[in-house]
Amino acid sequence: PTTVAADVEANYREQIRIYTLALCRAAGIRDRDDYGKRFGGFVYVYLRDFRADGHGLCAGRVPWEELVDFEQKMLAYKPAPGDDGAGEPTSVGEDEASEENEREEES
Repeated sequence: PTTVAADVEANYREQIRIYTLALCRAAGIRDRDDYGKRFGGFVYVYLRDFRADGHGLCAGRVPWEELVDFEQKMLAYKPAPGDDGAGEPTSVGEDEASEENEREEES
């Protein structure tokens, strides 16, 4: 038998990344420190398998580096011909990258 955590990892990882990224954008979270302070993570509750001892629960948090990498892959996606891509999103890692570039230019 698989554990709830293994099932979440195998079947819901992409969904977790998408929702985490969307929530970070909606909350204006754009750097590692803000993410650490303001985003607690996710909780999956399997109602059919839930018990008072916590069985049926899975909680976690996408590492910041994984989230930024996922976003970059999504932004690099090329839409199909005829799809205009509608808009220029602001990256969750944009502020952090700008700060790193400024530090490199100063040195």
